[in-house]
Amino acid sequence: GRRRRARGRRGAAAAQGAPSSRAGGGRGAGPPVTAADPPRRYRAGEPIFVVGGRGGFVVLIVEGRAKIIVPAPTGTETVLGLRGPGDLVGELSAVEDEPAPRSATVVAVDPVVCRVVRNGDFRSLLAGRPSIAPELLGLVASRLPSSDRRLVEIGAYDTAQRVAQLLADMAESGGRPSEAGLVLPAGLTQDDLAGMVDASRESVARALAALRSLGLVSTARRQVVVHDLPALRAYGH
Repeated sequence: GRRRRARGRRGAAAAQGAPSSRAGGGRGAGPPVTAADPPRRYRAGEPIFVVGGRGGFVVLIVEGRAKIIVPAPTGTETVLGLRGPGDLVGELSAVEDEPAPRSATVVAVDPVVCRVVRNGDFRSLLAGRPSIAPELLGLVASRLPSSDRRLVEIGAYDTAQRVAQLLADMAESGGRPSEAGLVLPAGLTQDDLAGMVDASRESVARALAALRSLGLVSTARRQVVVHDLPALRAYGH
């Protein structure tokens, strides 16, 4: 009742002038998006859209986090990144006259509240407010360096180092300070971490065990606490 209405009002306000973020979770001023349609809600684990689906709309995440995944022919999944409040998802399809099928699947990690904007409405917004276009280009471009860095890391570092770098990035961008250290947002599984560092689940489990033995992190079910961020970052390099 009252709480849901309050969340809806917050979602509408956020959609009118939401901050954008890069893949690592940084925040900045982003393009406003129309809030004409009511917010949509997805449960944790529920897909927002799937690979191969029709790309006829853009998603603005208002609350919660979602992961971008690409299935491999072997049946495994590669996690391309996480998106959180203020992030646009599927924006590239909106600039095409004939949207191509979705190239990735987006799945809610937490309960997600989002706005869905049809491609035509999104293009009208860009046409009516030309100042938004450079911000959108900046948003897309900001995700490229992290993708390039990831390709370098896969070839240059072992699994434990890649896991250490990933956890350090997540701690810097979204870690919650506590007496024990920086608590990473919950919800990611070892399979998710494996997909993000291009390794097997077993290799990630061994990497986490090594980091725990050094006192750099501690883990519980879908939860990681970083105890020494500088040392964790140094281990990753």
